[in-house]
Amino acid sequence: MYFLYVKHEQVCRHCKGTIVPGEEAVILRIKTAYGTFPWLFHTTCYEEWAHNSFLRRWQNWKSSAKKRPPRKYRFKPKMGRPRKYLNPYKARNLQSLLNYHRRMGNKDRVVELEVALKDLELR
Repeated sequence: MYFLYVKHEQVCRHCKGTIVPGEEAVILRIKTAYGTFPWLFHTTCYEEWAHNSFLRRWQNWKSSAKKRPPRKYRFKPKMGRPRKYLNPYKARNLQSLLNYHRRMGNKDRVVELEVALKDLELR
């Protein structure tokens, strides 16, 4: 959308009236497969046209959404290795603590951490 002062007499796309030279106008470039086409409007006509076209497109969307069946999405199967733990971040933390306490020789804490790690496993 561009604003300009008209150099030559043009026709407004909305009201079909003439836009005289020197008058302010709005140009909207419509892109298609065949090229771009300029649509000229009076500044006041463009505001009304844009609002009406928005309402029309919104109503079309609302009415077509009721008729259309809901989309069926294809679920892509999970790739890679399946999960071993419910919470892998917590499991990784417990594993590192388990290794540490094994090296330090804290047998009671090792048993405690092994039980906690077993509880996190998926069955």
